[in-house]
Amino acid sequence: MARRRHPDRARARPDAGSDRSGAGRPELSSRLLRHRPAPALSPRPLVLTTGGLIVSTLLVCTILVETAFSIGGIGQLLELSTSTKDFPTVQAISLIIVALFMIVNLIVDLLLPLVDPRITLGSRSSTV
Repeated sequence: MARRRHPDRARARPDAGSDRSGAGRPELSSRLLRHRPAPALSPRPLVLTTGGLIVSTLLVCTILVETAFSIGGIGQLLELSTSTKDFPTVQAISLIIVALFMIVNLIVDLLLPLVDPRITLGSRSSTV
């Protein structure tokens, strides 16, 4: 409908022409690159978010590694405390692990606006 009433405005839109690109044409790749969405241009936020989740998971999995390979550390202390029913120690170790997980995620959330200027702190999306 917008194309019939205001063809100049419709052609100026960033997605104009993407529906006309057909398979088998040599200019297809250049058209697809010209009309791709902006988030696909920069994979840095995705890499940062994924890296933060991997670091957080590695922090949690150290307990399993220490237990499996009999390495002395917080994992072995947690296993010993669990088997002897030392609940305050189990709670303290769980609190430390959760705090580390939250700190890593907070650092990632604070770094995202520096990496990608489209992301701002404290703003909500307009869609619900």
